[in-house]
Amino acid sequence: MLYLHHFTNPIWFDQKGGFERDDSPEILARFTSKVVERLGSKVRLWSTINEPNIYAVEGYYRGTFPPGLRDSGRAIVVFRNLLRAHTACYRVIKNLRPDAQIGLLANIFVFVSPQPWNLLDVMLAHFLNNAFSVSVVDYLTTGVFDFSIPGVGSGHYDSGVPEAFDFVGLNYYSRLLYHVDPFTEEKMVEVHRLPREELTDKGWENYPEGLYRALRMISYPEGLYRALRMISSRTAKPIFITENGIADDSLPKGIPVPQAKPLVLRSRRWTCVTRSALLNSTGRYTASHEPTRIVETTGDNVCRRTAGSFPSVWEVRAHDCRDR
Repeated sequence: MLYLHHFTNPIWFDQKGGFERDDSPEILARFTSKVVERLGSKVRLWSTINEPNIYAVEGYYRGTFPPGLRDSGRAIVVFRNLLRAHTACYRVIKNLRPDAQIGLLANIFVFVSPQPWNLLDVMLAHFLNNAFSVSVVDYLTTGVFDFSIPGVGSGHYDSGVPEAFDFVGLNYYSRLLYHVDPFTEEKMVEVHRLPREELTDKGWENYPEGLYRALRMISYPEGLYRALRMISSRTAKPIFITENGIADDSLPKGIPVPQAKPLVLRSRRWTCVTRSALLNSTGRYTASHEPTRIVETTGDNVCRRTAGSFPSVWEVRAHDCRDR
């Protein structure tokens, strides 16, 4: 499986506006055509965009990724353009390699209300799940992007191209609990039910049953007992678990790891590109706007990352990633 975009941009692209540009999907599509011409005979599975929701929210709303902005309007524009870019890349790949299998990787956090009796918290969880997670899958199946969170913003886009995918990549890590607080800047506050020592190094709860709920969002949103059925009301296409697990540098750390029944048919090993996400999750490398050069060797994967701000303007050169 080859990822075309995983949080990393060429420096020139960022300097010219990145995915805020209206023509950014066409720019990524031109890059994609070059990659397919060079590597198409060697690749069976193509991932167009990794976690468009995370890229847009963290970089343009929460400010934890470069460019470090806190602007909901710009975040929604970037989110929309990343989904548009997926469709543009899908059409390019299918034109050049009709037999290719192409998907988008969706990060699905399960948002729940910390207080089931609090109607505002319940409604917030509903809006967050729909805007952050379900909107990605709905775009894939219908070609329509609908984003709406009261007090945050809204956006709508109809590509006119439904079913522009062959599989869904599911990235799942945990659930998130948010409480409505009108006295904060974001009007919502994250809540932790567990003490800090029982959270992962990322500050997340170990919530493996959330993977089941995440699959339900994709495969069958209304019925618990049909949650894992691949033939469903949303899509009959395959679901790959492309990322999951917990961040813990000192196992065991008081975090219960239950024995779970197998839920999925296939799971992909990390590629050299997804290592950048791992580095960020451990806290050893944090977002920096200073030029940097890091060479990392990890077992049979050798990746060279050159010049830029972590993580959005690192460049990972294909010839520097051996074996994978």
